Amino acid sequence: MPDLYLTAPDNEHFESLADLSARALANASPGELVTLLLVVVASGALAVFLLRRLRAKIPDTRRWRPLWSICVCFVPACCCLLMLLAAYLTARPWIDTELLVVMALASVLQLLIQIPALVLELVFRPVPVLRLLLRCLSWLVCLCVMFAVLQPERDLEHVLDAARAIRLTAGPVRVNLLSLAAGAATAIVVMIVAHGTIKWLGRRLERSTRLSPNLALAMRRIIDIAVWTVATVAVLAQAGVDVKAMAAFAGALGIGVGLGLQRLAASYISGLIVLFEQSVRIGDTIAAGGVKGRVTHMTVRYTTITTGDGIEALVPNDTLTVNTVINQSWTDNTLRLSNSIHIDIESDTAAAKEAILTILSAQARVLQMPPPAVYIADIADGRIRLEAQYWIADPSNGQLNLTSDINEAILGAFRVRDIRAARWLALREPSRA
Repeated sequence: MPDLYLTAPDNEHFESLADLSARALANASPGELVTLLLVVVASGALAVFLLRRLRAKIPDTRRWRPLWSICVCFVPACCCLLMLLAAYLTARPWIDTELLVVMALASVLQLLIQIPALVLELVFRPVPVLRLLLRCLSWLVCLCVMFAVLQPERDLEHVLDAARAIRLTAGPVRVNLLSLAAGAATAIVVMIVAHGTIKWLGRRLERSTRLSPNLALAMRRIIDIAVWTVATVAVLAQAGVDVKAMAAFAGALGIGVGLGLQRLAASYISGLIVLFEQSVRIGDTIAAGGVKGRVTHMTVRYTTITTGDGIEALVPNDTLTVNTVINQSWTDNTLRLSNSIHIDIESDTAAAKEAILTILSAQARVLQMPPPAVYIADIADGRIRLEAQYWIADPSNGQLNLTSDINEAILGAFRVRDIRAARWLALREPSRA
């Protein structure tokens, strides 16, 4: 890295920043170093105090979180510059001006390095763990850059050569300490960019009115795999890892893992097939794998089916492609229901049918097209079995509750019209003499 040089007002070169810092530290007395340390501690205490006050006043919501990030970036450097200015005005007899200049340049350099990290945080909105790693990385990079700037070029080259000489070996992976550090820093930045990009594309796909929910979910999963694959290759390349050797190793490992987890792999592949074919969609009422209910959630590996009892069953996706699936909502949501009513054989069947049809017509959930109908389904043992058939368009709102309401209304109407329900006769064997 070339040295940074300070220039005089007439643009004439006079010395590098490394020479300035070296001379300032060499000529500093213990008292000046103690005073400089007190200035640094005071600026840190002031920054902590201001950040706590700002944390209490800034709401912890998604809307105000960028403002807090800006404060975390600018407040420490501004406090350090403010305390250095105060020390220059009040403590010049006890501290050399060159020391204050070096500290001020270091503070400005720290602020300039924090700005790219702030831009990444504001644009990609990382999760708390990645946000913490990004801030730690920015401070670490700041310290490394300060060390590089304040060192003569020949000493810096010795340090870099020593870092390259330290080699780490793990199977097919052979890296040195410098490339490993570069790979770790790249990994943090790439994870933040990849995670933010995936979230942004996911929101766009979810809000799209041209794509069905299943197709949007399938595209999001494919984008996840593609983005993270590219990110992994970029990090490995930056770390100095031979990607071809890793690919061969990963291929051999994948064969072994695939044989042991072939059912899991089948579920993932079946999930993509189901999502693209849209044979099962969120909101459908299906019966699969011995479970009947409404589909409430779908992933690449499993589908969540909520039964009428509120129980959530996680059905592997390969069950939906290998076994028979009964989908009551494949073409539309209409479903035919039926109620069986037994009346006495002496009862007026026409009046009973008319009462049942009146009740079905009064139900808001019963469709009038196709119209409900009542049939004489069976005559046996002194009773008549009437079968009422009707259609509904919202089976997800429950079926047993509607059947119960209709049966209760029919019983009330039969009592008013004096229509007697049939009684079951217990047949007994004749006693033997």
